[in-house]
Amino acid sequence: MRNDIYDVIEKNLNGKPTWFSKAACRGTPIEIFFLERGCSKHDSQPARGICSSCPVRSECLEYALSEPEHYVRGIWAGTTQQERRLLRRKIRALKTGGLKPEQKISVIDLISTTQT
Repeated sequence: MRNDIYDVIEKNLNGKPTWFSKAACRGTPIEIFFLERGCSKHDSQPARGICSSCPVRSECLEYALSEPEHYVRGIWAGTTQQERRLLRRKIRALKTGGLKPEQKISVIDLISTTQT
C-alpha cells in the first residue's frame, strides 16, 4: 500500500488536523511532495501546483513552520525546506523590530517574497 501525505501528517500529529480534510493534496501520492535530494526546482512543480490553489495553504504553512524541520521535510504549502528556513529567518527579523505592533503580514506574502 502506498502512503499519501495524509498518512504522514496523521502519523506526526497522532491524529488528523481539522484543516487537512480541505487540503488539495489529500489522497495525492507522497512521492510528489518528498523529492530526492538534489532534485531541481522543476521537479517540485507538480507539488507546488497542487499547493498553489489549496484553500488551506496558510494552515499548512503554519504547521510546517511550527514543527521541527525533521518532521516536515519535502514540499509543504508550496515551499521547500530551504524556503521555510528563509521564512523562519524573516519572521524572526520581523519580530525583533521590523514589524510595528499594529502591522500584520500574511504568510502567503512572506512566501511570495521568498520564492524566485
